[in-house]
Amino acid sequence: MDSKSTVLVTREFKSLSRRHQPLEADALAEAMEVGVTHEGKRTALTFDEPVTISSVLEGMEIPPSTVLTIVGEKIVPHTSTITGDIEIELIIVSSGG
Repeated sequence: MDSKSTVLVTREFKSLSRRHQPLEADALAEAMEVGVTHEGKRTALTFDEPVTISSVLEGMEIPPSTVLTIVGEKIVPHTSTITGDIEIELIIVSSGG
């Protein structure tokens, strides 16, 4: 991973006032890469705007109830919002019966 900081927002906030809205130039920022390791396979996904971990899992057709999401060495909630390049590891917590 490079020297960029990864930011996860784990709380939902009401929309920003007009004076706190991102500048037009911010909207043209680089796409962010989300690396997801699941069952030993790494998948790289690209997003142009913040995305929740739940949305990433849904896009990969992985039911959120079947995995824990690990960032670094910490478990993070699926409601967390990804706002920059990040590596995620998924740990399976359920199995068929």
